[in-house]
Amino acid sequence: MKHKLYNRRGNRYANLGQLDRAISYYEKALSIKPDYAEAHYNLGFLFHKNGQLDAAVKSYKKVVAIKPDYAEAHNNKILSIIYLFNKGQIPDAVDILEVLIKDNPDDALLFNMVGGCYVSQGQPDMAIKYYKKALAIKPDYAVPQHMLNALTGNTSISPPKEYVKNLFDDYAERFDDSLIKQLGYKLPFLIKELILKLGRPRSKFESVIDLGCGTGLTGKELRDISSNLTGIDISSNMVAKQGS
Repeated sequence: MKHKLYNRRGNRYANLGQLDRAISYYEKALSIKPDYAEAHYNLGFLFHKNGQLDAAVKSYKKVVAIKPDYAEAHNNKILSIIYLFNKGQIPDAVDILEVLIKDNPDDALLFNMVGGCYVSQGQPDMAIKYYKKALAIKPDYAVPQHMLNALTGNTSISPPKEYVKNLFDDYAERFDDSLIKQLGYKLPFLIKELILKLGRPRSKFESVIDLGCGTGLTGKELRDISSNLTGIDISSNMVAKQGS
């Protein structure tokens, strides 16, 4: 199959140290088979090695979402940490991270992940400590800088794009349930009601763009009153949920 061929070519270029070419082949493999866990894993590994930490986390999270047992099969501790975090087993995730940090004291990603674990446990002082360590290693690391600002009261005009993408990628699995069942989210239904009250013919809605479409809650309501509906969102995981 062609996606496996592209993945093998990516491996070959990665072994030769030609990371950009390797990444391009992994991405080609994923353009054919978006749920190809091995290619996501290989991408994550290269992004991590190349210092593209937000991209690495995004790829690793996709591996876990597609194939939760991939971490055990490949003995990858970071995948295990993401899996534990998603399951709410935060102390276990922190334990593994602390061990990894001893062997990789210059890996900013690990310190950022510990910070995220402590935030989820309501321990801001510990989170601040680890976010500062991440930034000491990688001063331009946008996510821990934003979290540090939030925890210390230094507000910014807007959160970095990487933070927003990671936030909603993480939230994708439970987004619909949280908004509709827990928070009583009704905006998509209200939007449809308002449009119908306008009394305009269907031809007026030949093309509709749903900006910030998320998992498609609004799109589901607009689908029967639009001929061509396009959804756009910063989070690929949210968009992927529309087909699940």
